[in-house]
Amino acid sequence: MIKVILHRFSFALPFLLVLMLFADELGVARSSDFEIPNGMELRVQFWVNVFTRYSINQVIIHDSDNPELIYRVVNLESVNRARSKTEITQLVRKEKADVRQLLLKLASRPVDPNKMGSEEKRYWLLWGKPTNPRVFTRAAERLRVQGGMKEAFTEGVIRSGRYLPVIRQVLAREGLPLELAYLCHVESSFHPGARSKSSAVGMWQMTKGTGRYYMTINAGVDERLDPILSTLAAAKLLKENYSVLQSWPLAVTAYNHGLGGMKRAKTSLGTTDMKRIIDRYQSRSFGFASKNFYAEFLAAVQVAENSETYFGQLQPEAPVDFKVSPLSKSMSLSEISRLYHIKEQTVVALNPAFLQSVRTGKVKVHQGYRLRLPVGHDIPSQFIALAPSEYETKPTPFPDKSQLQMTSHSTVQSNLATAQPPVLETSEADQESESSSRVVEEAQDSELAPENYGQILEQQYAWQTLQFDAFCENLDVERGRIVVQPDETLGHYADWLGVSTQSLRRLNGLRFGQSIYIGQRIRLSFKKVDEQSFYQRRVAYHRGLADQYFQNYRVTQSVEHRIEKGESLWSLVNQRFDVPMWLVMAYNAWETPRKLAPGDSIRVPLVVRLPPSS
Repeated sequence: MIKVILHRFSFALPFLLVLMLFADELGVARSSDFEIPNGMELRVQFWVNVFTRYSINQVIIHDSDNPELIYRVVNLESVNRARSKTEITQLVRKEKADVRQLLLKLASRPVDPNKMGSEEKRYWLLWGKPTNPRVFTRAAERLRVQGGMKEAFTEGVIRSGRYLPVIRQVLAREGLPLELAYLCHVESSFHPGARSKSSAVGMWQMTKGTGRYYMTINAGVDERLDPILSTLAAAKLLKENYSVLQSWPLAVTAYNHGLGGMKRAKTSLGTTDMKRIIDRYQSRSFGFASKNFYAEFLAAVQVAENSETYFGQLQPEAPVDFKVSPLSKSMSLSEISRLYHIKEQTVVALNPAFLQSVRTGKVKVHQGYRLRLPVGHDIPSQFIALAPSEYETKPTPFPDKSQLQMTSHSTVQSNLATAQPPVLETSEADQESESSSRVVEEAQDSELAPENYGQILEQQYAWQTLQFDAFCENLDVERGRIVVQPDETLGHYADWLGVSTQSLRRLNGLRFGQSIYIGQRIRLSFKKVDEQSFYQRRVAYHRGLADQYFQNYRVTQSVEHRIEKGESLWSLVNQRFDVPMWLVMAYNAWETPRKLAPGDSIRVPLVVRLPPSS
């Protein structure tokens, strides 16, 4: 993998020094936001030890509910080179089975310290000399294996030098605690190219579904791989979590478990006490990773801020300056290399969001992309954007409906009768010669000019509201059934109905783990919530998603697109047009997605990204 270089802006460090000195005046949260909650001290210390004491060649066998209760540490250093991965796995399983047998042995006979072996006695003392044998029976069912991470964390501290200045500036400008930067230790060890088994990508480990709300992800570019742009996205997500949950322990945990899950935990127990939620909240998805995510984060903060104490003197990697040149048209990597007289590998290193399709020349980088180039490279000044705009994060203003004086659906329709959705400015000759794909390229990759933004905002908002109303017509309940819509899960239905997901699975004959799909008809139970209340909650959920989307994008016009051979609705939505599925469904008055054949025509909305507010 090509080594990724990130960048330091000339004023970054002085700005941070001033920020730390005047944090209270600037509204930046201090470390008091992340004091260890009462009762979680041992859990946090367990992760500190994992990060600093135990190496990659050590495996910890411990209790999953009480991680600090460690039964055995298996040293693999002497066998790692001589054995295959399969053999090492079998060795660890054998060690785990040995511990289980010792626990079950303690549970099988009356307590008598004089008849215990040394390891058995240690387990007995570890649990506080219990007399109830069920303590050990249950403990035998909760064994877990954890690998040491000392080397990974050490490398993360060194690697973090490239990224921490810009991450802290992003967090500061959003008014977020600077300690949140250390989440990257937990997620990826500050590795921008990290990928998980669950398809989470990048330094902040975002899934594609979440990433699309905040970043550009298309056939050529995945901004989750960009350390700066993914930090912007993570900051917005964390800010949203906190605005809803009003608790940093819950907001941080929601980064792993999901905002909806933590809202349910908070509501069901009536508390924001993280220790109480860990001990008492019951949910099939609230497992070991979610329960320990906040403790891992607190441990990462402690270790990162005292790295010299734990690892000795380390030399973090230095950031590198860069400057930015927006592309005037779509270009291939080889064209960029020739135009700017820079080696392709250098361009890729400075622009880590480029996917393999761009690197191999199969896909062009879209027009307007803010290309990063080495400082000192000779570029005409009019084509260089100032670096600070790369991470400008002031929220985009979003109008309140009352301010727009739209009192009813009919008012929206009458407004649109005289004012069609705004279009991008192109000459008549351009409009005659451009194909639909070229129009899409311009619409998606350009930004609205700030001077025109205020003039067309109300008109655009009315247009989007009308299309959202069209989508909402598909959310009605008919004879106790609904049609699954984009971004919905059984968990959502269970939450809105006040029932369990398992009861919905039984009602619909679904196996555990079996997914539902868009367009599927699902039977619901309205024993606790009536149909109208369910409908209102469903609409509110989708309105929230739509509002979030339209904080960053505006529809400019729609085009008629004829399906070509090899195209599918999925590829059109996710790769060619890069618009939400629900928006395409609304423009075509579909209740469910359609199977498309070559020659079919659909109407597709074109969107532009809103400019940063000044």
